Amino acid sequence: MMARGHRIFKIKMGAGPVEKDVAKLALLRRELGPEVGLRADVTPPDAVTDFAAANIAGCEPMSTGFQAFSLGFAGFLVPFAFVLNPELLLAGTPGSIVLMTLKTLVAVIWRAGGIIGQFLYPLTGLQRCLFAGAAALLIWPGLLPDVAGLVLFLLARPWRRNAGPLSE
Repeated sequence: MMARGHRIFKIKMGAGPVEKDVAKLALLRRELGPEVGLRADVTPPDAVTDFAAANIAGCEPMSTGFQAFSLGFAGFLVPFAFVLNPELLLAGTPGSIVLMTLKTLVAVIWRAGGIIGQFLYPLTGLQRCLFAGAAALLIWPGLLPDVAGLVLFLLARPWRRNAGPLSE
């Protein structure tokens, strides 16, 4: 396998007991050695850790799972940012790398605010949509999407308590 260039293996786990899956992974690690990468994907049921945390805290499991999903959903923006912007892979000038890193950070914060519904104050439904759109535009390369994203953010007016977009 190594002679043919295979150095990373993806392993599906979760169908059996956890102890057996961990033992399989440890065995593969010993047999293949440290120069080979192993990636273990757990098959459903998803959100097991969320349900376990809800049980420990004495909370409703489904609402805890939905809350965990909404908190983690902003992270789905980052892979798209990496694909669209090579500066995030440190390919570019130092200035462009810093600018793209800051833009991606702001986009993740805006996306999280739009999903959770809270920025400086609670957001209305329209403000949440504007935040999500602004975040998506901010990671898109080019000046025009950046300006459009900033305009959407300014239309949301999140700094005004109880003020919906474009209302006085």
